[in-house]
Amino acid sequence: MINKNINEKQETTKAYFQLHLSVLFWGFTAILGKIISVSALTLVWWRMVITSVCLFFILKSLKDWKKVSELPRNVLFKVMGIGCLVALHWLAFYGAIKLANASVAVVCIATMSLFTALIEPLINKSRFQWYEVGIGVVIIPAMMLIFNNLGENMTMGFVVGIVAAILSSCFSILNKIMLKEVEPLAMTFIEIGSGGILLTLLMPLYFIQNPDAQFIPTQMDWIWLFVLSIFCTILPYVMSLFALQKLSAFTTVLAVNLEPVYGVLLAYFLLHEDRELNLQFYIGVAIIVGSVMIHPFLRKKNV
Repeated sequence: MINKNINEKQETTKAYFQLHLSVLFWGFTAILGKIISVSALTLVWWRMVITSVCLFFILKSLKDWKKVSELPRNVLFKVMGIGCLVALHWLAFYGAIKLANASVAVVCIATMSLFTALIEPLINKSRFQWYEVGIGVVIIPAMMLIFNNLGENMTMGFVVGIVAAILSSCFSILNKIMLKEVEPLAMTFIEIGSGGILLTLLMPLYFIQNPDAQFIPTQMDWIWLFVLSIFCTILPYVMSLFALQKLSAFTTVLAVNLEPVYGVLLAYFLLHEDRELNLQFYIGVAIIVGSVMIHPFLRKKNV
């Protein structure tokens, strides 16, 4: 009995470590988006291609390919549609990084809880939760504080980042619904693959408008793209799945909400973005992050 309790404690500790490491890796995505030199569209296209190829071989090796090939057509099309939203979200997210910086983009994504509170009841035809709407009311002035204290060259990045947050909210809500019908790894492969197809169709239009744009990544870009695809996409996804088997939904949500904290701190220390931002920006960040962090506590209390 004692050994069983010790083993359970060790497994729980391991799950905590895996989950927080996953969130830290996700926090690095914004840093890599700033470092990689190609445009947002090209970056996301390469990320989706590399990730989908890796996931294909993972599904094959796990003998899970039937979970993709045997899906009903109507379910497959729904998941593909969500994949297009994922692609547009990534495109807007990395567009915000290129237009502004990593800190601005990450903080915009932190506002996802506001949009989820407004959109989820409309999709699920459920009641609005007073505490989620209250968090939204707190977040709005913080967003205005950040927006009003950004330089002219960064305001468009902020707007694009908010679009990324809205898209992220939409596909997260739809994913939650579709997970009842599709296995997570198969869903991820279909979504990233279909998102890559959408961007492939958009690519010629982009290069017609931007004939001098860089398509082939530099040598260092290749390295960072593989890091982004494997260590910041596939690996944290797999680790988070293992962690979810041992941890409560409350603990998971609380840890995932740390992503903007990690992102801003990494941008501060690695990219020195504090030189581009002022105190009001970080006050707005603190309000948004604080609101996001308190959300799971209020949700647990009201369940």
